Amino acid sequence: MDVDMNETNVLLVEDDVNVRTAIKGMLREMGISNIQEATDGVKALEYLDDHPDVLSLIVCDWNMPNKTGIGLLKDVRQAYPILPFLMVTARADKDSVLVAKNADVTGYICKPFSFEDFRKKVSTMLKIPM
Repeated sequence: MDVDMNETNVLLVEDDVNVRTAIKGMLREMGISNIQEATDGVKALEYLDDHPDVLSLIVCDWNMPNKTGIGLLKDVRQAYPILPFLMVTARADKDSVLVAKNADVTGYICKPFSFEDFRKKVSTMLKIPM
């Protein structure tokens, strides 16, 4: 089954503008152009409230002001239990991975990461043939 990248909508939640720009570039390189941005979990929830059922994937940093990525994940899981959620973080310790797993994260990738590693994670989560 071919995935129509024009129908793929990603919410990128990251407070660091440089990281956000880099990830947006990686998504675009994969052919994904419908990318919404939020700088923290509160703004991400506002977007979800205003645009329910349009997202294909959330790509989210862990450490952010106002509402962390793990807080956002827990909120998202209550309303959107199967929406793919990729946690992007510098937290490589087992405890953090376990916390995210227990919150039902779909994917987890540690910064810094290569385009290839990111592409593989996103492709698997969106069921895009590689």
